[in-house]
Amino acid sequence: MKGDFTRDTFDPTRHFLRVLMQQGRVLMDSDWNEQVSIVFHYLQSLVKDLIGPHAGPEDNWGFEIKDLYLEQKDFTIGKGHYYVSGILCVNENEISYSDQKVSKSADPGENTLVYLDLWERHITRNEDDSNHLRDVALGIHGPDTATRSQLMTQVKIKPFTGAKDFNDYSIFLGEIKDEIKPGTGLLQARVRPDDTQETDDPCIISPDSKYRGTENQLYRVEIHKGGEAWKNGEHSN
Repeated sequence: MKGDFTRDTFDPTRHFLRVLMQQGRVLMDSDWNEQVSIVFHYLQSLVKDLIGPHAGPEDNWGFEIKDLYLEQKDFTIGKGHYYVSGILCVNENEISYSDQKVSKSADPGENTLVYLDLWERHITRNEDDSNHLRDVALGIHGPDTATRSQLMTQVKIKPFTGAKDFNDYSIFLGEIKDEIKPGTGLLQARVRPDDTQETDDPCIISPDSKYRGTENQLYRVEIHKGGEAWKNGEHSN
């Protein structure tokens, strides 16, 4: 579930340095969120320009891969800090590959590419119902306040064949291009087909289609650009 935001006004091409609040004006969520995005953009760009696309501190190198056990199909992931695309990734404790909170991507072998994957997760009161996201002054089940953005990290592996020099960053990105490509953002949903239905009218739904049941409660369709949905027998864009 997404948060209740009016709009996203951050645009790095406009080169805004900061947001300046004015007295007597309406305070919008978009202004506050844009200020956070500006600071994060500058910090992330600074780290990338100074250390490159990925690096870690010599005395606290995080996510180091060691103690490979091929028979157990496992290895150890070291604790510490590591930066990926200017974003700080932290592993608080040394853990094994199989003990990660998320499921394994594959089993390690002799020819295995090991890499660190990270993504942003939006946390609302549906994912975290603790007092961190509620106004406790209005009761233990008070209304929610601001949401959170959580950084998720996972060490993943990908089998490969042949000798490759993964010190070349372009070769590494080419090897995992299918894993890191963004989703299409398309929703494909349909009701349960009914071969016994005697009409082709799409507005008539069979009672056996399960369209009105609980399995249909998770769909959410949003319209970001208004307009006619049907014109001259063709769908509008």
